[in-house]
Amino acid sequence: MPSSSSRSTPAPGRLLSLRRLRQLPYLVHVILLGTLLSRFAFFMVWPYLGLMLYRQFALSATDSGLILALSSGFSTLVGIYGGNLADRYGRGRIMLTGSLLGIIGMTLFACAGSPLGFALGAICNGMMRSLLENQGRVMIADHCPDALDRELALQLRYYLINLGGAIGPLCGLWLGLAGAQSTFWLAALGYLLYGTLLAATLWQIAEQRHQTLSPLGFGATLAVLARDRAFKWLTCGNILTMFIYAHFQSTLDLYLMRLGLPGIAALITQLLLINTLTIVLLQLPLVHALGRFSPAQRIRIGTVLFGAAQIGFWLTPISWPNGYLLAAFVLSVGEVILFPALNLRVDELAPAHLRGTYVGAASLYLMGSAAAPIIGGLVIDHIGGQWLFISCLLLAAAAWLLYHHSERIPQPAANHAAQCQPES
Repeated sequence: MPSSSSRSTPAPGRLLSLRRLRQLPYLVHVILLGTLLSRFAFFMVWPYLGLMLYRQFALSATDSGLILALSSGFSTLVGIYGGNLADRYGRGRIMLTGSLLGIIGMTLFACAGSPLGFALGAICNGMMRSLLENQGRVMIADHCPDALDRELALQLRYYLINLGGAIGPLCGLWLGLAGAQSTFWLAALGYLLYGTLLAATLWQIAEQRHQTLSPLGFGATLAVLARDRAFKWLTCGNILTMFIYAHFQSTLDLYLMRLGLPGIAALITQLLLINTLTIVLLQLPLVHALGRFSPAQRIRIGTVLFGAAQIGFWLTPISWPNGYLLAAFVLSVGEVILFPALNLRVDELAPAHLRGTYVGAASLYLMGSAAAPIIGGLVIDHIGGQWLFISCLLLAAAAWLLYHHSERIPQPAANHAAQCQPES
């Protein structure tokens, strides 16, 4: 962490407080509840999308990966511009637009009778993530001026995302809905409930008065981002990290299906369950245990664990599927250390009036998520899955170097965006 940073990491003992949780603004509680609701519905169906495409249309790994990549690709394209619109015109309007896109996307998935219908649903889902989820995170920061309140709310948001990810696939499997296209109607209902609750709350509190609107147009905002060297190197590292992580979410199941392992749906569910339960059970203990480590140190530790997980996926024999579960656990521990530290770093670099834009620009990491299914599918079809894990191991080392370089760049004490003038 550069010494010029104006913010410090809250002490864990003060952060984890029931009193502090109760004093969070009502809108923050609504966003946290909506996050759990929407993520629960989302994870009941999304992990099984590749399985649906394989069963219904017998798509190759490359074609399935392309459809899965559309979600991350469009989220990346919309991220920066959507963040700039939120900074200029208010986050509430952008979040409600995102919830509407979530409803449309899940409805398209439920009604799709061809790969094209699934592709359109993936596009809507990607835009939803940039507008609803990213700006929900930024709105939490807007309404929590106290650093400890903000850190607690963001930690809880990350916790609830993974809690929904833990119970969603499990409920889908228990109810016999794993791989059932009709389950997307439940996900659409989740986004409808979230959007309705959010709209009622924003109308009551007149949300726009709580946000400092930015006078900067899109071009001027891009100029600010282009001058922030630390942010650029951080984003490059994030792209590589998400390329590695996305293989666990979207490509690993395609690889396992082609190995002919028995009970593949149950194994995929177990992998996701280990990932989310590890985060749910270990996040708060790790916040306490690593409280003395700087974000830079936590980022490096998490990246090393990502690399170690790739070794596990690479060397696990077909006769011992539990090896994949062990590698998933290592990856999950790395995730719970790395991702919150990266979010904290973005929050440190972002000026208050450009939070939406910075978070939107940080979503360029989704370029890694978008490329992963396509490249992963090509590698599985034409070279072999083990080479994919070897490549990801090397990319983890490259990401470690990029993060280290970003942290060594000193930041100016003054707000580096304050000198920018609005576009004429």
